[in-house]
Amino acid sequence: MPKKEEVAVLDFGSERITVVIGTRDVNNTFRVMGSGEAEYAGFMDGEFLEIQELKLAMGMAISNAEGNSKTEIKELFIGVPTEFLFCVCKNVGQNYPKARTIKQRDIDELFFRASDFSKYNTHSVINQSAVYYVLDDGQAVTNPIGQVTSKLNACLSYILVEKGFIDLINGFVRDLGLSRVTYISSDLAQMQYLFDEDERERYVIMVDVGYITTSVCLIKGSGMLSMSSFSMGGGHITADLSECLKISFSEAEALKRKIVLSIEPKLKDVYEVMVDGNVVPINAKNANDIVRARIDIIGAGISKSLSVCKYEYPDYIPISLTGGGLNYLKGAKDYLGKVMGKAVEPVNISDPNIDKPHLSSVLGLLDAALRQKEQIKSGFGSRIIKAIKGIFG
Repeated sequence: MPKKEEVAVLDFGSERITVVIGTRDVNNTFRVMGSGEAEYAGFMDGEFLEIQELKLAMGMAISNAEGNSKTEIKELFIGVPTEFLFCVCKNVGQNYPKARTIKQRDIDELFFRASDFSKYNTHSVINQSAVYYVLDDGQAVTNPIGQVTSKLNACLSYILVEKGFIDLINGFVRDLGLSRVTYISSDLAQMQYLFDEDERERYVIMVDVGYITTSVCLIKGSGMLSMSSFSMGGGHITADLSECLKISFSEAEALKRKIVLSIEPKLKDVYEVMVDGNVVPINAKNANDIVRARIDIIGAGISKSLSVCKYEYPDYIPISLTGGGLNYLKGAKDYLGKVMGKAVEPVNISDPNIDKPHLSSVLGLLDAALRQKEQIKSGFGSRIIKAIKGIFG
């Protein structure tokens, strides 16, 4: 039996860096060969907070994954957070002298015709995908290959990364001794992993609330129509509890895990939390109100992100919530839905062995990296690989 492809991916969470080495397993699940984590200061407003700590954390996470798997990482797929990215959609078309059967080279030609990004001199394209294609009869399709048409129009989605991000991380990766790196949008990889083709055809609003960052993406087909982010997440809820209740950050984190927003507490109801070795009662109503106030602000940020999107989508589309910032807080999903005036649904991970919302980003990266390896092995997907490969390697 031929050896299955193995890949190593690195995910910049807003609280920790995670490296996973894995391969495909049965029923399209994953087999994790090894993993490593390292906490770091994270990023805010499109900048890493502590640069030197970042390099150390990357090295530690990579080293731990290598030690756990007894494998040396030579090639690394790196997920880029949305705070360092932006999305551009372009409409492009081609008329043919007569009807023809569409082949891969026709699609490649459309992407090539739309590939001029010279005015974005501070950014580079790392991902490209199609939102939809339109045939000569006006029919919109996800994949036109094999269709007969006299013209082919498309809405193409490109994701661009700050060159400063690439330069910084490339320098660290060289110092860490890796020979090749490939950059992928974390949210693009996540959406392609979490939602099947039928779901994406009906539009998806994916909101990833992390520890100190939230990303908001409007998805259709295989591409992003819009993506934005703001620096706020579950860690801000912990900070609010700490500041307002005069308890330590770790005590506030323990309290947050006990809070239930779906039940309206009575005046005398309390949560118990350990403070300096003693059990201390915390008024439940006060604690719930503090949490709700921060979710109000997060909800306003999500609404603002959606309001600036220039593409229309059906009002009934729910918000698909992923990430660990709110998904582990009991009742937060329903309260966010009230704030937004929309249904909020947690995203289910298809792998039952790793069904944890905070892992959806790294699992998406693992899926994307393995798909690229599989495409290379089959001789397909050269256009995709060219678009997302790293600057060196």
